[in-house]
Amino acid sequence: MHIFASALGGLAVGLLWCGTRALTRVAALVPMAGAVAIHWVTNYAAAFPGDHTAMEWRERLAGDWGLWIILGCLGAAWIWDVRRSRLGRRREPDVALAAERQGRTAPEALFGYALLHLPATWIIAMGYARQRRALLYAAAHPRTRAGKLEPLRESVARQSRQMDATNSQETWHGVTFRQLWRQAREQRPRLPGHEKVLLVLSLLLTIPSLVYLVVGSFPATKDLREYFTEGTGLHVLVGVGLAGLALTLWRLISAVHGYRTANASPLGETLALVQFRIAVCAGSLVVGGLLLSRWSAIADGEAPLSGYRILGTDQFFLEKILEVG
Repeated sequence: MHIFASALGGLAVGLLWCGTRALTRVAALVPMAGAVAIHWVTNYAAAFPGDHTAMEWRERLAGDWGLWIILGCLGAAWIWDVRRSRLGRRREPDVALAAERQGRTAPEALFGYALLHLPATWIIAMGYARQRRALLYAAAHPRTRAGKLEPLRESVARQSRQMDATNSQETWHGVTFRQLWRQAREQRPRLPGHEKVLLVLSLLLTIPSLVYLVVGSFPATKDLREYFTEGTGLHVLVGVGLAGLALTLWRLISAVHGYRTANASPLGETLALVQFRIAVCAGSLVVGGLLLSRWSAIADGEAPLSGYRILGTDQFFLEKILEVG
């Protein structure tokens, strides 16, 4: 069910974000409504198994309609992808490879280069394809500012010239993957000092929880399990949880602070990574704060929200998310 709903949701987001006309964006509401309906029917049927109507609709979605939903979304995305890619190639002719200008298709030119000197040329070709695809999509979008694409256009054009110059077996004669790996590591920007500190702190904060989850699950370590469920051990876990929340809050603040810089990048992956980090940090703060606010009750064996009724289904919603019995 989640696969069907995710396919519909992805199609809706694509139409809403990439649509050039108002009618296309309005049409995005149809697959979005379908995704919401699938989720609602699935959860309702699971919460009330005695409702035959809900169960019948659930079976239809899982059996008869599910495959067609996925195939339809993939087909629409493929058609949209081909149209945008062709439009981008017409607007950015300077980033085509020499093999493409000679009549070969883009997949033929890329795979021909990728197989020259494995695995180095394969890695280069895949990275180039990713960047050029981002450029072609952005160039085909009507709301893209031309000046914003200039750094990416120059990077892709430079890579195109380098690939044309090295598109022969003689060029790669005597070149080893180890040499290329060493050069790539030397050119790669170093991780900032504060990022290293945050990484070390994150690893240190996970040690008590990992010890409790891994070592404390064996019958022979009963004493260790009891140590972490009461007294000093419990306070250690709570303290580590509070420190983790503080670290997550710092990550959230840093991500929000860097959002404007990421939004100025011509690569959509950079902005998507920042948005994903913001969503993960915000969700971790909410769930972590909820669990820590009731740590004493949880230590006594109670569920985190056992005293609340969510959506009229008592603990059903919480059990499905947190797997709390």
